Amino acid sequence: MNDHIKHLLIQRQYTEDIKDEAIVRVLFNGESVVEVAESLEIHSVQAINHWVNAYRKKIEEGLITLAPIVISP
Repeated sequence: MNDHIKHLLIQRQYTEDIKDEAIVRVLFNGESVVEVAESLEIHSVQAINHWVNAYRKKIEEGLITLAPIVISP
């Protein structure tokens, strides 16, 4: 069987909630991709990197706006 087809057959599907949690933890909590992958039992750090990069691109394109961060003295 073709390696690409094998990969597609074993590829895991993750819920939007899991993806969102991974993105927030990496981008806003400063956790490493490896830490997040291990704690959420995601077997591919490449998947998390893909989600994070897609989210960053949406921010850059203005498709997602972030609330301003207010730091009190």
